[in-house]
Amino acid sequence: LDITDIFIQMGVEQLSPELLAERKPELRIMDPATLSEVRGVKPDFVYSLAVLRHVPPDELEAFFDKLMSVVAQKTRCVVTDMSAVDLERVSSNSWAHPQSMIAHHVERCGGAVQFETKPGFVKSEQASKSVRSVIIRIERRN
Repeated sequence: LDITDIFIQMGVEQLSPELLAERKPELRIMDPATLSEVRGVKPDFVYSLAVLRHVPPDELEAFFDKLMSVVAQKTRCVVTDMSAVDLERVSSNSWAHPQSMIAHHVERCGGAVQFETKPGFVKSEQASKSVRSVIIRIERRN
């Protein structure tokens, strides 16, 4: 799932026709109908790679509402990105969100969250030394 078919098409162009024919991936735009279908499937795994940084602070609530809507009891959800002690804008369209803010939104949606902060700093001219790479593990609470 993605928010635009541009990224989907870029990904498809990197795959061989044989692989696409063999695996038949379901590549779709994230819209209400698709999210409803995914909820019905109750996925085993949801993975988000470097997406959270592009979510403006005022859109975090909607982002986590959508994400948590597809996380079932059995779902393993992993979000990899960056976080900071305080909200920090690291480029014109990227933010490092505080772990406390991420946890608030996950818990508000009925989830539990664990953070694994990676050693070292995120390499960005605009990022402070508090910005770190993070693996966020999310699960649905009872």
